Amino acid sequence: MASENTDQRTRVTRSLLRARAVQLGMLPDAPVLPELEIGVHYEACEELGGDFYDFIQVSPTELGIVLADVSGHGLDAALMMAAAKKTLQIHGRRNPSPAEVLKISCEDLATDLPSGSFVTVWYGVVNLQTGLMRYASAGHNPFLRRLPNGEITSHTSAGVVLGSAFVNVMRDRLKEETLQLTPGDWLLFYTDGVSEAADHNDEQFGTDRLNESFANAPTGSAIEVLQSVQMDVETFRAGRETDDDVTMLALRFRGVSEPELQPAWQPHIESNLPARSNSFIGREEEMLAIGAALEEGHSVIPIVGVAGLGKTRLALEAAREVANDYIGGTWFVALDNCVDVASVVGAVAGELGLGGLSADPAAALANALELRGPTLLILDNAETCIEALRSVLEHLRRDAPSTRCIVTSQLRLGLSDEHEIEIKPLASPGSAFRNVSFEDAIDFASVGLLIDRAQRVKPDFKLTAENVQPVLGICAELEGMPLAIELAASRLGQLTPGEVFRQLRTPTNKIAMLRAQAGESALPYRSMREALEWSYAHLEDWEQACFRQMCAFRGGFFLEAAEEVVIVPRGDANRSVIEAIDNLLHKSFLRRESTPYGTRFNTYSSLRDFASRLTQQGENDDFEKRHIAFFVKYASVWNDARSSRKLVEATERIALDADNIRSAMRVAMDRGDLKSAMRLFDALYHCRDQRGSGNIRPLVNEFWELRDRLSDIDRVLVIQMKAADELTGGNAQDALLHATQAVDFAEEKNLTTALISSLMMRGRANGNMGNEQRGLEDFERVIEIAQRTGNERNVGVAQISIANIASRQNRFGDAERMFREANQLLESLGDLHQAHVANTNLIMLYLRQKRWDDAEALIEQTRDITEQTGSREMSAMRELSLARLLEGKGQPESAIEHYMTALSLFQEAGHGINASVTRLDMGTLCLSVGDIDAAREAAAHVKRFASISRTQLLTMRLNRLLGLIEIEDGDFTKARNILAENDEQTSKRPEASLRLTNKALLALAEFKCGHLDKTMNLVIEALPQIENAKPPMPDVQFLATVLRARVLQAQGKQANATRFAAMARELAAANGYTQYSINYFERAGMELLDVPATPEEAIRIRVRCPVCAQRYMGSEGRIRSLKKCMKCGMSPFKPLKMHEDEP
Repeated sequence: MASENTDQRTRVTRSLLRARAVQLGMLPDAPVLPELEIGVHYEACEELGGDFYDFIQVSPTELGIVLADVSGHGLDAALMMAAAKKTLQIHGRRNPSPAEVLKISCEDLATDLPSGSFVTVWYGVVNLQTGLMRYASAGHNPFLRRLPNGEITSHTSAGVVLGSAFVNVMRDRLKEETLQLTPGDWLLFYTDGVSEAADHNDEQFGTDRLNESFANAPTGSAIEVLQSVQMDVETFRAGRETDDDVTMLALRFRGVSEPELQPAWQPHIESNLPARSNSFIGREEEMLAIGAALEEGHSVIPIVGVAGLGKTRLALEAAREVANDYIGGTWFVALDNCVDVASVVGAVAGELGLGGLSADPAAALANALELRGPTLLILDNAETCIEALRSVLEHLRRDAPSTRCIVTSQLRLGLSDEHEIEIKPLASPGSAFRNVSFEDAIDFASVGLLIDRAQRVKPDFKLTAENVQPVLGICAELEGMPLAIELAASRLGQLTPGEVFRQLRTPTNKIAMLRAQAGESALPYRSMREALEWSYAHLEDWEQACFRQMCAFRGGFFLEAAEEVVIVPRGDANRSVIEAIDNLLHKSFLRRESTPYGTRFNTYSSLRDFASRLTQQGENDDFEKRHIAFFVKYASVWNDARSSRKLVEATERIALDADNIRSAMRVAMDRGDLKSAMRLFDALYHCRDQRGSGNIRPLVNEFWELRDRLSDIDRVLVIQMKAADELTGGNAQDALLHATQAVDFAEEKNLTTALISSLMMRGRANGNMGNEQRGLEDFERVIEIAQRTGNERNVGVAQISIANIASRQNRFGDAERMFREANQLLESLGDLHQAHVANTNLIMLYLRQKRWDDAEALIEQTRDITEQTGSREMSAMRELSLARLLEGKGQPESAIEHYMTALSLFQEAGHGINASVTRLDMGTLCLSVGDIDAAREAAAHVKRFASISRTQLLTMRLNRLLGLIEIEDGDFTKARNILAENDEQTSKRPEASLRLTNKALLALAEFKCGHLDKTMNLVIEALPQIENAKPPMPDVQFLATVLRARVLQAQGKQANATRFAAMARELAAANGYTQYSINYFERAGMELLDVPATPEEAIRIRVRCPVCAQRYMGSEGRIRSLKKCMKCGMSPFKPLKMHEDEP
């Protein structure tokens, strides 16, 4: 056993010795400098110490000096020492402020240091050219200065130690001091192992003895100074072992006045970089990428892209950021006129002042650069000499490894070790610029550039609410192309943003507009045409011909489209479309865009407009025919696939090529090819719901005017589109008219498929008009025709509509069964879209029945298909479902957020009815949490829409909300009048919930008006129906029962009043009703229920303000007594009861 312990101690000892060797290896030798003499003494009290020192080269002319003491000793202290040393090294480089370095290091170390541990640090930076020392102390000992006359001074600075508990304090307390050193000054830095060294009587050496020891130390060398002080300390200890690490650093400043003492390793950094002519906007990611590539040691960093993207400016800015790191200089070299190796070498040598290069100029240049030390070259416009430059760069990579090259080029270099930066346009709002808010506009770098350059020609120019849209439009039209934006901005001295935007929207004016104004000399090209001509000239003739054809594509293209549409010129029979695409990518005329369905290729609008003006006679006509033919076939295939398991791919493919389809459709219409135009329009129409798709309504109207010239099948299709457009817009009456026209025409022409879709449209229009029986007849007829013709899909679609009628008639079991059957049938047929529609309607059914868990599970189940299709209507319905679910579960704040999102999506998709229904839901919820103004605003929007749409069901729901608002606002007579008129309309409807809720609210309004008999009559009429309603309506039953109790009480019928009050309390207890519910019927009933004081009144409850979330806790009586929120002032105060799991 003893042997095992001995072996273990031996192993531990050896490990500690190895660790000590590693730790000592981390402590550097003192640098040898002409300006400074530095000596160091280090002694650990155990095998591993916590003291450390370090030297940091902050810049070529600045040296950082660190002395630190980690709390504790041994292994833990050593580990903390390593972490602290590395952190200070990282943050000390290139940062001349000791205080800033210590603050940042403290934040970084906060998570690494154990609780209760800390580090004291003294950190100073000496400027070797001036002798100025900046320093800061994080709780460390002061340092001593001995002047040439022997005087000793002590220097402190305010601060606290580095540790997790001191991060915030350090920000406020740490101060930075300065000290001007003079030749002959001595400085002594030390840890507390020196000043607190103790003798056998526990008396410390102290600062007074240390001052005296330093004053009497010999001045021969730094090591002699340290040895003298250490001998005095050991003499004082008189043989007592030290119990702390001992570290001292002595420094003598020799001065910089003598020329021979200037540091040879700090030459003046040369550069020929041109001065900035204006501010640099954007490109943060590219700047970081270039900086990282240089840090990682990449010798060649090509910046590639077509002319006008700002390659040169980016290269210059990146070079300015790192210029101080290259003592060999930072040099800009223009290669515009270079054609071979000799001219490339000559251009570089000329800028650097190198002469007399040997017969092998590339090798000689490499040798000359390596002798200069780290050098950075910016080689600009390399496309004129790309092969020659490759050869030169290979020499530099091999023979001048410390040289770095940033190369700008339209062509790719293709070197093995390069780090290519493919420059893209500045961020711009794109085609959806009209949806960008004023607040978000400035976040686009292209907008920032336009504003900055506009202010150069018009100093008072600024972004305003009036000009934000045209400014965004300019940036979108120019696709964020920096040169184009700067040229457009130069026009804003004479024209308004709106005028410039209108000119740019006209292809014939666009290129002409993009020309520099007189006196503008900062731009690399005088016009956009000049830049594009420079780029275009680098294409071979056959590449130019292929590119001109590719520019007719809109929004990009897949390879399959190019292979069918683009024709390689006859004289280049050995060439191919694939080769053309590869070459155009290499020369930056095309750019790749990855999609799940393969790579797409695209170009920039400026290049497209330029190339279109160069199209040769006859070339365009043939291309248009091929373009139309391809996209008619493409659109038809993927439009049909939308009713299959390929729904997601079909939807996304049509969306990706929507601009091509629209362009081909427009050309087909111009050529009088209405058959092709209709096939293309049909695909666009069925993807109208996609996010980002344009407004389809103008096209519907355009084809509506052409309907008499269309084929029979296309004519009925356009009539159906017109009906659907009216229906989603809320005009159910006109929709019904057009749908009936479509039915009649399809029957007349014996178009079975068209008849089915027309009957479906008419059935929906009938339902919106309140003619549910007629709607049901249409849907049943659809099923009969579909079954007879074997069209199972339309059986499922019609079944969804019939299930919706059953739901409105409170036949929930039938509705659920039919929704499920429809979903299963449609899924089996692969129609994912309509299967999802069935599920969405089933979710709404669950929500009506308050089956929260079932609804939540199905919402989650349908999430993926909603996100994948990108359908605005699907997404809006999901948001609406989530809002109703959260409202039902008592989370009004989250519910309102989802209502707002749903509303935005419905509006974007043009679904006026659904947007209005969402507003009604949101208004009712706002009213429930006491926000009457928001409820009124929502009702006002719906009222304007309802007056146009004449949709009966929407109007009745609106009147119910208006009545509620007036009750809450105290105008009970107005509320009674609104609800009484609405009662006449709802009594004719089959929807029990709408009819009975309105009747209950009318009874409440009558009670508030003091009409007890009318209240009782309404309650007696409604209560039996409410009690038998399906699904149950316990909240409405509760309010009606309370009203009956209160009327009986007012009539002096106390026994019956008590009985009904008890029934109401039982309902409240069974369902957990409180006056803090967000359900209006529950809360209104609780407020009316006269509950006498009981011991339960003392039970403490927790509530929160629905506006500011301020929380209150107290008895029921105390909470009820609050008239307004003490924080936000909400009045009347209608708090929400907090859930048990809320903190």
